[in-house]
Amino acid sequence: NKTSNEMRSPRIPQFVLSLLERRRFYFVLGGLTTLIMGSLSGYLLLAPEIKRRRGEIRDEKERKARLSTFIRILPKIELHAHLSGCVRRSTLEAFARSPVDAATDLPGCFAMFKLMHLHISTLERVERVAREALEDFARDNVVYLELRTTPRNLGRKADEKQAKREYLEAVLKAFEEWEGKGEKMLPRLLVSVDRSGTRSSAAENVDLAIEFFDRNPRHVVGMDLSGDPTKGSFSDFEQELERARAAGLKVSVHAAEVRNPAEVDKILDFKPDRLGHFLCVSPSQLQRAMDDETPVEICPASNCCTLGLPHLGHHPTLRRLVSANHPVSFSTDDPGVFDTTASHSLALAAECLGWDEWRVAGAVWDEVDQVFEGNRKVRSRMARDIRMRMKAMLGVLEGLEKEKEPKS
Repeated sequence: NKTSNEMRSPRIPQFVLSLLERRRFYFVLGGLTTLIMGSLSGYLLLAPEIKRRRGEIRDEKERKARLSTFIRILPKIELHAHLSGCVRRSTLEAFARSPVDAATDLPGCFAMFKLMHLHISTLERVERVAREALEDFARDNVVYLELRTTPRNLGRKADEKQAKREYLEAVLKAFEEWEGKGEKMLPRLLVSVDRSGTRSSAAENVDLAIEFFDRNPRHVVGMDLSGDPTKGSFSDFEQELERARAAGLKVSVHAAEVRNPAEVDKILDFKPDRLGHFLCVSPSQLQRAMDDETPVEICPASNCCTLGLPHLGHHPTLRRLVSANHPVSFSTDDPGVFDTTASHSLALAAECLGWDEWRVAGAVWDEVDQVFEGNRKVRSRMARDIRMRMKAMLGVLEGLEKEKEPKS
């Protein structure tokens, strides 16, 4: 029989007895001690680096937030925005009386454009879209805006040209009312030619552009060739665009949205005042544009969507153009389609290119020389106002940077 003491004694597991007997207990204890001390030492050694990295992350977040605020309040220039594409999502849904999904690729973009054209169906709606576009760009601190639009026969009137004239008058009415309220942003208009249309329709658009340019040069400043890049050809409309240029209008041409080397060569031969997008080009064609110093209208959100790019870093021409100090502008294209703004466009470019506030301000300043505004006094006054605002903003930044410098 077991004694009461034996029954109360704990039973030692056999593997512990085995360790003790074989003197391996100290080896296990030493291993555990090494593990604990190693972890503690590692933490003590890495703690400063961890703290530094956390500080860098915090500083990076603060840097991005500061840059975003700077871009938002920076005076900006918008050179590539289609009127129909500026329609607010809420306005389009009100017109259509149904939800509207955002476009995610090039075919989706043109499906969205068809929807817009279907529901922007009266002169009153055209005027409303123009008025809201002015409000939205001004709220984003755009100080000079070039809208472009293809005049349309909304009422299917027998006199096609007169119907187009009334369309343009509705847009310009919104411009005049805007200025009548004393608003500071300068709105300008490019009359577009749809490359999927007919030559006779293009001739009418050029006639109207010249007519409005002659009687209202304050607002109408240029022509634009745009539309579905898979339809029509530049050659079909080159003569009409040349006629517009001869009348004193500036010309912007959408180029190389899809791969079409022969057409790109013809557009470069034409030497437009600006190139829209200019994406699918060969190295030699890109070099030609740079040799001619033809400004390129980059539309970050639009280009990423239509080309299916994961981010702007994959843009086919942006980095080379910027590294060569070639004149470029950053625009929205169709803010209602791509859910973007002038500030967002510039922020995407800044993030891609690693720009700070000073470089962003320099990019906007470079765009002053690319506007189609022909009045020297207006250009000079606009440049002066932008420079003064930039100087004040950069002065504040310099003060903040000095505060961060370690005191000796």
